[in-house]
Amino acid sequence: ATMVTAGVYMVARLNFLYALSPTAMTVVAATGALTALFAATIGLFQHDIKKVLAYSTVSQLGYMFIGVGVGAYWAGIFHLLTHAVFKALLFLGSGSVILGCHHEQDMRKMGGLKKYMPQTHWTYLFAAMAITTAPVFLVSNGFFSKDEILWKAFDASHLLIPGWILWLVGFVGAGLTSFYMWRSYYMTFTGDYRGGHADAHAHADAHHDDHGGHHASAPHESPRTMTWVRVTLALLIKPTALLGFWPLLHIEPLFEHWLHPVVGRASESLAWLSTTVATYGGLSMIGWEKLLAASSVVLALGGFFFARWVYKDAKNPLPDRLLASRSALVTGAYRLIYNKYFVDELYDFLVVRRSRALARLFYRFDQRVIDAFVDFVALVGRTFATFDGLIDTLIVDGAVNGVANGTAALGRHVRRTQTGRIQTYLVGIVGGVLVLVVVNYVLF
Repeated sequence: ATMVTAGVYMVARLNFLYALSPTAMTVVAATGALTALFAATIGLFQHDIKKVLAYSTVSQLGYMFIGVGVGAYWAGIFHLLTHAVFKALLFLGSGSVILGCHHEQDMRKMGGLKKYMPQTHWTYLFAAMAITTAPVFLVSNGFFSKDEILWKAFDASHLLIPGWILWLVGFVGAGLTSFYMWRSYYMTFTGDYRGGHADAHAHADAHHDDHGGHHASAPHESPRTMTWVRVTLALLIKPTALLGFWPLLHIEPLFEHWLHPVVGRASESLAWLSTTVATYGGLSMIGWEKLLAASSVVLALGGFFFARWVYKDAKNPLPDRLLASRSALVTGAYRLIYNKYFVDELYDFLVVRRSRALARLFYRFDQRVIDAFVDFVALVGRTFATFDGLIDTLIVDGAVNGVANGTAALGRHVRRTQTGRIQTYLVGIVGGVLVLVVVNYVLF
């Protein structure tokens, strides 16, 4: 969670640099808007409760980037703060549901958990209200942060694209957010439990742990170590909402005032570029702000009532009819969105498989070219070493050994002339003298 939100923090912290480049701010805001809508559509038809929340997280990150991209740095960070509270509560709630349903994550196999897990139900309900609905009793902290981001996007005129486009994309994403969150709530907690009977052998240990005293086939509430954490997060929803209380009251939000030393100068440098004039399109900007806020409320409630109508108590046959539809448009759209636009498959085809193919190519090149060349060099080296060894052994060592052996043989023969006998020496001397006399007589 820290890693994925670090980008939002980086842009907000480097606000003085981004404020100098309308192009950079446009890229950030547009990427955020497309991410918010793209991930929200994926969350519409997911059945894994954790996947719904995971893609919801990606979508909410998109709203944060819209905020910091249009220059509403405090609003982007404020949404990061509110999201940390309600999304942590939602994920812990989903973990509690998964644990209570004996590690089942498919919402189609849940239902009716409101009576089995009342504490999890209430905390999940508060979190769903926080992310989606109108500011009822100030429990919808996400409404204040998201609505401020959308308003700043609508009001932005310093980007390379009109601000109302960013607002429209974020507005549609907000409606989808309300629908898929309440869909997860009604599929999980209302109606009858659809989990069936669990395998007694597979869950034999669950009957003896501290997760509850129910039989393994029935859902059960989570232990207090999980419950108190969720309750604490639920209680934090209202204080975090008050930190950024609606600017429509013309009171500077506490969170904006607190961040002013860090982001205030960059925000003020962009303020003169905004469209906040007396009127815009025949309506004052205050009127526009109120109109857009009211539209957000209507849209969020519309998503709530539509999800309630379709999924409450699992009585509406519409989802099954759509799945059984023979329309290529309906089934194609469902397949496309349910399979996450085949992003994973596309990534696997373009990146994973190509990387493996390239790795195999490099492996063969290494084996057949590089290793072959190395082996050839080694063979040449060994051949020259063998030839050099033969020269050294047969010629150099042979010459050295030949001189030594010849000297030794000569020594053996010469030493025979030294007998140690005077008579032999005298014979030798006389013989030598005679030879010299003869030679002298013959030659001279």
